[in-house]
Amino acid sequence: NFFDSRHEEQYELMRNLSRVAKRLGNKVGTEVFINSVSLDPDNDTFERLQEIAKDLDAPEGWCFVRATQNANNELISRMNRLRGYMSRHLVFYGKPGSFWGTFPGRNDPDELADRIARSIPGPRPAQWRRAGPAKRGHEPRPWTAREVV
Repeated sequence: NFFDSRHEEQYELMRNLSRVAKRLGNKVGTEVFINSVSLDPDNDTFERLQEIAKDLDAPEGWCFVRATQNANNELISRMNRLRGYMSRHLVFYGKPGSFWGTFPGRNDPDELADRIARSIPGPRPAQWRRAGPAKRGHEPRPWTAREVV
């Protein structure tokens, strides 16, 4: 994800990403790697990134990256080509040379961890979750705009 620690809304997104990392457990650092890229390298110093990592209880395998503005612009440009748009509220996931996707970083941590776990090669979770319209008497998932049918 891309972030600027001076904007509280993005810090909340990273708190949610921390919850996702906890749900993924020991996969983080072995099968899943999280990279959080600062868009404000002048303010987000190495010391500040260490504070953020400690505050979020970031596990091994979660890297906080600080680069020059030119390097950030190049990465953003590449991600724009990948998905066609850019938002600080999106989390990108995937494997080099393979499938890539995005999800809003404020979604339910269980849903996000499930989505990421399904993109990892190997044994799959036991059952797919319904993605279509919600069943009668059930609330639709917060990430879908579909109505109850």
